[in-house]
Amino acid sequence: MHHGFTRALAAFLFLAFAVACANEMTAEQARSKIDALGVPFDEEGIVGAIGSGDNELLRLFLLAGFDPDRRQESTPAPLELAAARANLPALRMLIEAGASAAELPGILNVPAARDDVTALELLLDAGADIESEDHLRQTALGAAASRGRTLATQLLLERGASPDGRTGRGERPLLIAIKIDSRELLEMLVDAGANVEWVGGAPIASPLIVAAGRGQAETVDYLLAQGADPARAIGGMTAARAARRSGHEGLAERLEQAAAN
Repeated sequence: MHHGFTRALAAFLFLAFAVACANEMTAEQARSKIDALGVPFDEEGIVGAIGSGDNELLRLFLLAGFDPDRRQESTPAPLELAAARANLPALRMLIEAGASAAELPGILNVPAARDDVTALELLLDAGADIESEDHLRQTALGAAASRGRTLATQLLLERGASPDGRTGRGERPLLIAIKIDSRELLEMLVDAGANVEWVGGAPIASPLIVAAGRGQAETVDYLLAQGADPARAIGGMTAARAARRSGHEGLAERLEQAAAN
């Protein structure tokens, strides 16, 4: 019985080896398959494969030795397109073939906005600049925070992103956290060192003034505990005045008392 099992195991291993050998493909064979499909072996061909989600065709391009970083000025890099299309298998194939994200500014922003931490990790490991900005001058952290994406925000902060990175509207993530009333995002940013006294936005204001104007009493208390100045005036507007203007009299009085102390 023992010998029968040994012979069966040997036969199985031989068959597995034969199948693996049969599945191996040379660069020439891969190129021949691409040519047979009538697909041009160029930048447009590989971009077309990724754009259509044809990962098998992409695999053939890479097996045939196509440079995964090769691109035309008028077309996105293969890695950019795979990231934009949320095609994780394509991302992995390109990166395993040597694609680099180091010279692709803003490539992290679409995955960050989707809360796609897997794609973010792959791209960061492939050299993506965590502080690079897209055409809106927005960082990946700004893209994540502006949509309340806490998983992506946490990952980016852990990987060293500045908590004060720009959003597409020129604001800072901390201000966005207050506007969307996300305490989780707010604390995450402050714990990472976000500036509670940052001034900006439209209209120009501080995080404390914005929270007061929205009547967010708990957020106001939190910002005060983090060192926000209740007496600070920006363009003649204080946090107490902002609260009173929007009908939050009790909060305005508390802020006036805090400013007087």
